[in-house]
Amino acid sequence: MVSQLTQSPLQVANPAKLERIRHTCAHVMAMAVQILFPETKVTIGPTTDKGFYYDFDRPQPFAPEDLKKITKQMRLIIRANLPIIREEVTREEIKAEIEQLGEPYKLEILDSIPEGEIITRYYIGSPDGGRLPNVGDKLKVALPEPSLIKPVKITASVSWLDLCA
Repeated sequence: MVSQLTQSPLQVANPAKLERIRHTCAHVMAMAVQILFPETKVTIGPTTDKGFYYDFDRPQPFAPEDLKKITKQMRLIIRANLPIIREEVTREEIKAEIEQLGEPYKLEILDSIPEGEIITRYYIGSPDGGRLPNVGDKLKVALPEPSLIKPVKITASVSWLDLCA
């Protein structure tokens, strides 16, 4: 799934800030999808020059009605103004967490990180889905008005890993 989030009408002069906004939006989209479709496995959600995308693995493709639900859920998440948390973690603790979540693609990504490299995880709210006190950046500060996020469905015949090579 791809979402267009372009500089205009955001008027973001700093390319690094725009990249951060797009990256955060990708996390919000993954969160929305997993709330609505808990059987969905997530892969990666990198930014692009026009927005961002997140690759999902699920039994059936998203339908147009699903995209509307995902957009609505993304807006609810943003308006909830939950904290964005970044943590450095050990390989062992994050591997155990990913295995418990049943996310095989995240394990592949973890295995590709060289030994000795710092491993970080980001989450919105708290790892268990509960709310935390004000910690770190907040979604309303980090993201634009939710109406600027425009999901677009794409189809592809490439492997999820081909997209990030």
